[in-house]
Amino acid sequence: MLSIEVENGSLSPSRNYQDIIKVIQDSGMNQEVIEKAIDIFTTMGKAEAKIHEIPLEKVHFHEVGALDSIIDIVGVSLALHSLNIDKIYCSPVPLGGGIVRCEHGTFPVPAPATLEMLKGVPLAECNIPFELTTPTGAGIAVALTNEFVDEIPEMKVESIGYGAGTYDFEQRPNVLRIIIGTT
Repeated sequence: MLSIEVENGSLSPSRNYQDIIKVIQDSGMNQEVIEKAIDIFTTMGKAEAKIHEIPLEKVHFHEVGALDSIIDIVGVSLALHSLNIDKIYCSPVPLGGGIVRCEHGTFPVPAPATLEMLKGVPLAECNIPFELTTPTGAGIAVALTNEFVDEIPEMKVESIGYGAGTYDFEQRPNVLRIIIGTT
């Protein structure tokens, strides 16, 4: 069971890398789930460490240390395990545009750590003035994707899932689509 300590009656949005890793390691979840979740946080932590020029162990997550981000990452790891997914393909990543406000100030989209994680990853052109790929999304994509592809691989489609974002855009649907199939 994943247990996160509540401080002063609130879910503290700020945790350091080592605290999050310890919570995940001590969760009692399946070892594969633990390893995937740690891989994602390590991917994000290394990007933050590089941006701030500090060791990984000194990384302090602000927004990404919030309970919802931890649940997203552990939830993805649990879902992949329960669905018995062997290989993950990902299309080019749309970043969006505009500015984002975070603990360290106002930055152009993508935020510095997001862009650091996406080095070498194919990006999709998208001129929507909104952050479409968050640090959490980038961390999940980079840590778990086996291959980035321009087209859906040849497969027998078995199921399809959609996750809708909060905002509606005129230019394109704000959804993440997952296609599960056998190659």
